[in-house]
Amino acid sequence: MRLRRSERDHRAFTPNQVVAQRIAFARQLRGWTQEEAADRLEPYLGARWSAATFSIVERSVDGKRIRQFTADELVALSRAFDVPIGWWFTPSWGDDTAHVVTPDAPHGLPSQLMVDVVMGDVDGFEAWANELLLWASNQRVIIETATGKIVRQDSISPRTEPWLEDFARLRAEMAVAGQFGDLTAAKEGLTRVLGLLDALSTPAPPKDLPAPKAKKR
Repeated sequence: MRLRRSERDHRAFTPNQVVAQRIAFARQLRGWTQEEAADRLEPYLGARWSAATFSIVERSVDGKRIRQFTADELVALSRAFDVPIGWWFTPSWGDDTAHVVTPDAPHGLPSQLMVDVVMGDVDGFEAWANELLLWASNQRVIIETATGKIVRQDSISPRTEPWLEDFARLRAEMAVAGQFGDLTAAKEGLTRVLGLLDALSTPAPPKDLPAPKAKKR
């Protein structure tokens, strides 16, 4: 089914339009013409997108005819352009007025939705991280030798764990930035607040009381 964007939702985009916009951006980033991009994509997709197909895809952003993307196409695009799947779902609009249209929210949701569906929220990330580590620990490592290939069971989680730590840190930084803006400014502001709280929680030193006056006889 092809969706159309209404005029009143002129700053609202479907997830497929987000992908289309990112394809145009990825092509510009790589400096490829539509023909060159088609050449790069063909081995991974098993079919050829013509320059006309790329043109239709990239024009999806205007909402007149929205291209629907399959999982196979997204994997092929990621391999061809050498970017992760999350790239295609990352909003690249320059303001916070753009929203994402979904069936349950026809008037649009904040574009943060696209980041959340890729990375999860800070709490939900742990379940995915555990699954990735489990997958990594069960992979087979193939070692080339002079006499041929030797296949052994080995854990590659040491390769995966640093990536997960960096990814989790990035997700946490994004959550902080979403609430407080610039991280450096947020840190400075919180430091000032903590200083004030420390000052308020520290009992004030007792004041020196004046010496009692001598009584007259």
